[in-house]
Order: sequence, then structure tokens, then C-alpha cells
Amino acid sequence: MKKNPFSKANLLSILASMSFVGLVTTWTDTVVAQNRQPPQANRPGKPNPQQPPQTPAASRKMTDEEKRKERLRALFADAANAQNNGAYSLAMEQWQKLIKEFPNDPLTSSARYYLGLCYQEQSPPDYANAAGAFRKALEDKELKEQEEALVNLGWSLTQLGISSVEGASVGSDSDKNAKGSLVEASRVFASFLDKYPDSPSADRAIFYAAEAESRLGNTEKAVGLYNQLVQNKKLAKSPLIPEALFALGFSYEELKQPKLASENYDALISQHAKHPLVRDANVRLGEIALQMDKPEQAAARYEKVIASPDFKKAPLADYIYSRYACGDVPEFQVRAGCFAIDGPNAHEGQKISASRGSFQASACFEGCQGD
Repeated sequence: MKKNPFSKANLLSILASMSFVGLVTTWTDTVVAQNRQPPQANRPGKPNPQQPPQTPAASRKMTDEEKRKERLRALFADAANAQNNGAYSLAMEQWQKLIKEFPNDPLTSSARYYLGLCYQEQSPPDYANAAGAFRKALEDKELKEQEEALVNLGWSLTQLGISSVEGASVGSDSDKNAKGSLVEASRVFASFLDKYPDSPSADRAIFYAAEAESRLGNTEKAVGLYNQLVQNKKLAKSPLIPEALFALGFSYEELKQPKLASENYDALISQHAKHPLVRDANVRLGEIALQMDKPEQAAARYEKVIASPDFKKAPLADYIYSRYACGDVPEFQVRAGCFAIDGPNAHEGQKISASRGSFQASACFEGCQGD
């Protein structure tokens, strides 16, 4: 299940994120860095069971209005308690009852927002209905959770677009709908950043907007957004900086600008030496070196990859070994047989690389067999 960077699975506190953001997930790993939890400060408060107005002491007969408020309070409290305890199906049932019985109450918009979070936390997540709930909540200009609802709408649309576009035939209705979701996600994030430029979720809004543009094939626009993130001094401590640097490197490769790609991979390696994406960055730098007919440089990069912790368990291990076995880097001693690999699939950033051009070694594998 993909987590929302803008919402939390264990809703002792419900977040708003990529939550993308709050993650996430849930603003939530395949193709986009989807599953990063936001800092605690990014998370909106959990539903407060005491939020509706309390009724007066039952020392006298309650008026119809007091009965209405008591019913509203009870439904809200039941839904909030269920959601905070992870009973999302029960919470959804209670939120839906509240919305049906009190469609015009000011509290109903908040109920729609929390219902949207429940849709995100389902297994599997229901991003389509989540997006619908957030849209409806945002129709209320007095919505208390405006900021959280907007960023979660962007996250849901991003995830909906990504999940729908995979396996869809180009030009099919599914493909068009997926791209429509990504286009809307990009617009939503732009609106969010315009309204809340100093939001704790600003870094995730920028990052996932870039991911949406990248998925739409707008690589240059994606590069501009990634650079907006990595070059913003106010966001220098964002946990998404390493992913953005890797995404920049990959995007520049797509744009046939190996020098800029190398600079961003090198920045990731030097500035975030312990980040899991360092290994992938060295792999990409090795690939760039080979493309530039510099096998010695490639060999040095692959040596760093092999020396990294738990390399043999890494998704890229077979690929690197296949490079050696095929003689792409003749200076190396072959340390394993010739293997084929489809692409990285462990870390978020590794999945970014897989989504944009998986490391295909099967052709090399076949070449080895023919020798």
C-alpha cells in the first residue's frame, strides 16, 4: 500500500501529505518518490471528537436544535475515534452518515476532508474517491483544513495518474484519464504553492509537481521544478533534496546533457553520502562514463557500487555483474555469472530511475551467452 506523505497510516494524528506530501504518500515507490513520511510538523491535527458544540446539560427537555447538535456531535466523535484508531471502513461509514444527515452544516466540509483521508488509507487506496472528497470539501471557502485538503488533492491526483497510466495503451481512454489527473495535479500544486508558499509541505508540493510533469513527458518543465526545490535555501533541509538531485540527473540524461546530469549525481554523492540513492547515482555515473568511452571512470564508479553495504542483495547487483561479464568494463575481474535485470525496485529514487528508463541488461546477457 502506498503511503501518503501528507497523511499518516496510524492516525493518532492525521496528516496532510506529496499525504506528497504532509506525506504522502500520503502526497506516498515505483516511478515516483511516493512514500516519504513528512516531518511531524507537517501533519494536520487528528479529528477532534469534541469539535462539535456541546449540548447543554440534560436537566431539561432538549430542543430540536439541541438534539440536532447532539446527533452531529455523536457522529463526528464516532467517526473521529474510528479514524484515529485505524478503523477506516467504520470511520468512512460514520463520515458518510454525517454528510448525508447534515449536508449544510459547516462541519460537513471538515467531514469530507477526513473522509478523503480515509479513502487514501484504504488497502488498496481509493485515490479517485479521495480526490472527489477533497474537491467537494474545498468548495467551502471557509473550510478549516483548506491547506491540507489542497495538498492532499494534489497527492491523490498524482497517485491516480501514476497508477492509471501504468499498463494503459497510448491514446486509450485510460491513458487520457491518467494524463488528465497528472495535469490537474500539477495545477493543484501550483495553486497550493501560490496560496501557501511558506507551508511545511511546500517542498513536497514542488517535488510531486515535478514528478507529475515528468510523467507527462514535460522533462524541461520538471527540471525547472526540481531546480526550484534544490536551489531554494529555505528548503535546504528538506528530506526530498536527495531525490530531487537524482531526478535532476536522470532528467538531464533524458535531455542529452550528460555534463549537467553528472553534476547533479555528484552533488547527491558529496552532499548526502549516506543516502540510499548514492549507489544508484554511482551506477548512472558509470553508465555516462561508458557512453563517453571512458571505461576507467566507469570502472571506478562500479567499484564504489560493489563496495557499498549489502551490494549483493541490491536490485542492481545482477546488472552490475552483467556489465562485467559482458566485458563492458574489461579492467574488472568477473565476480559473478552473467545475469539479467529489469530495473531497480527497492528505494523510492531507484524506482524513479526504473520508471524513466529501466536498466536493461538482458541484451547484454544474451550477448554473453552467444560468446
